[in-house]
Amino acid sequence: MSEHRPDWYGRMKAGPFRERTFTEERMKEIGRKARDGGRRGRSGIWMYAASGLAVASVLALILVFQPAGWFGTEPSTTVPTVTPQATPQPTEGPKPMVGDFYAKGETGLYTVPNPYTKEAAVYTVTTGVPLKVLDISGEYAKVNQGGDVGWMNAWYLTKDKDEAPVDAVEPYLMFAESAVTMSTNPEEMEPSGPEIAPGKVVKVVKEFQDWVGVDIITYDQPYGGELWLRKSGLMDWDPAMAMEGVLRQGAVIKDISGREIEVPWFNSVFVEEKMANGRYRIRSEDGITGFVEGRDFVPNPFIAENEKRRLLLSAMTENWLMTSEELKGYERYAASRDENLLRGLSPIQIFRYYVQAQLNRDEKTVYALLIQDEGFTVPDFETYMNDISHDPGLAQRTWRLWDRLMMGYRLGEEVDLGQATITIRPTFGGTVEDARGFQLLRNKAGIWKVAWLPMQ
Repeated sequence: MSEHRPDWYGRMKAGPFRERTFTEERMKEIGRKARDGGRRGRSGIWMYAASGLAVASVLALILVFQPAGWFGTEPSTTVPTVTPQATPQPTEGPKPMVGDFYAKGETGLYTVPNPYTKEAAVYTVTTGVPLKVLDISGEYAKVNQGGDVGWMNAWYLTKDKDEAPVDAVEPYLMFAESAVTMSTNPEEMEPSGPEIAPGKVVKVVKEFQDWVGVDIITYDQPYGGELWLRKSGLMDWDPAMAMEGVLRQGAVIKDISGREIEVPWFNSVFVEEKMANGRYRIRSEDGITGFVEGRDFVPNPFIAENEKRRLLLSAMTENWLMTSEELKGYERYAASRDENLLRGLSPIQIFRYYVQAQLNRDEKTVYALLIQDEGFTVPDFETYMNDISHDPGLAQRTWRLWDRLMMGYRLGEEVDLGQATITIRPTFGGTVEDARGFQLLRNKAGIWKVAWLPMQ
């Protein structure tokens, strides 16, 4: 499927000049036209001006279209060329493929046909279960497997139900001996993944022939797709050679001025330089750079995964989960949907009721928690249920959304008179763009209810 590589990526890697359009013959043609114009009655001064304008135009085009990198200490003698821009093609509709397909191994389904995304996979495609291919975009296929719809790497598609050569393995560590560019699948014509530096640690999670599918820690740009490398390009695990790991608890990190800075010990760090004085210049996964003693560096960036998970679970318990009393209150409300049982509850408690109802797939309770005062646009219950029934994968997507948010986001509550927002922010790091908001409104009875389409 590698012939479907998106054209923009190839152009970007190769540079903007693939064909020579300003050739020597083309420049001669410009001169001939200028001279011909002079023979049509122009005076000598105009012939001179026209020729000068033609030469100036050529020089201007060379200067305008020449890449900035060409201007250096040694001038280039190569005449740059310009690649004609492709004529935009009309947008085509979906391109369904006939018949059932299967997956060569387990892989992720994404919301977009692009591995360069912050979003994690929303579903996992399994082997031996039919796939309906709905569309193809570059190297990605939009598929439906049992109601779960998303984009997967089309390399995984096969017509053979029993073909599953991609093996999920017990994870083990290797590291890169030299810089290497990763591939999105083992048969990609030209690697298009991120380049990893010498000493980069990878965790092998899949194997296919002489290829391995790996997990890595990213520092600059999140990468949501799969990554593959030839195993022959990696070295067996050697802690002494690894340039990536974590810091010992209590390690002191200093900036270039000698001021101490704070970096959570469980954040992964990459050693950019091992200095002669025994100190390491490091860069952490959240972009902080500094210097540490070499003895405080612990090879293996994945060693802290359990600690991160423990902290995330702690945050989830404090922010997301109901207390035993709240759970009893929720169960009473779900059984009767008596609005008086909501009286006195805070917005974040109503939010937890709503999340629990969605996790339980209790649509009657979900609907009852919506604000339904006059003046608010909410569909009637029959329309609401009819819309849900036409999207069989909705419940699964909703469950996965809350599960992902619970494991990586913390909650806050902001109240402004009759409106409240539950803030949902990344537990560790993240940006403003990563934050979400969930809106509630106070109804005429003074009870907090969930707004229609509450997630912002």
